[in-house]
Amino acid sequence: MIMNKSPQARMRDKINEIFAQGEVSLCDTLAAGKIITHIGIDWQRLYCDPDFEASPHRKLNSPGVQQALVQMRATIDDLRRLMPTIWVVHDIKIQNDFLDPDHEVFNLEGRERQRKMALLRIQSQDMCLPTLQGEPILKKPEYCAFAKTPLHEFLQACKVDAVLLSGVLRSVCVKETALTSVSMGYDTYIAENLTADQTLQHFPSYAKSVIERAEQGIKMVRSENIQKILTGAPL
Repeated sequence: MIMNKSPQARMRDKINEIFAQGEVSLCDTLAAGKIITHIGIDWQRLYCDPDFEASPHRKLNSPGVQQALVQMRATIDDLRRLMPTIWVVHDIKIQNDFLDPDHEVFNLEGRERQRKMALLRIQSQDMCLPTLQGEPILKKPEYCAFAKTPLHEFLQACKVDAVLLSGVLRSVCVKETALTSVSMGYDTYIAENLTADQTLQHFPSYAKSVIERAEQGIKMVRSENIQKILTGAPL
């Protein structure tokens, strides 16, 4: 007797199919001789370092972000050996609500306060993992990495045809960048388990977001298969 699959099992099958399609597409992109570049979005102290004094702990520094960061650090060197990387960090003004109430800034006034806040802003853009010599670091004032940055011009100058995105947050900056990338004509991939969101999502909600992104032309791949694809190893 053949049992019908549960709705959740069917949804998992759909998600696996989307990833498989993305990975086949990535194989085809490379086979066609297209140039691909990795774009790391918002891997900066402000979001990813829980010990940074101006990290918005309650808002963004979730277990999901930290879990993705561990995976990122374990995988990023493999990616960078196989494709160029561009980092794009969010340039955001540090506000009082980023800081603990007993932070020294609250007792400062005038120029000294401005100086300290400006220093925190600069420090917040520091990468949370070592970068390699020659890797560009661009600053964005909005969610999308293409908005008011030279990213598109840089990619065009390097004759890039496809981009692979990682970073935080999956449902905001990564997604907005991916949608713009698709609209600009780039083959657009997200290294799904090298992204994170604010909270650990309930599976049906996560699955719905994967399906929605796929319908919008964004392709998703699993990091464990990216190196295999890039080196021609069997999946």
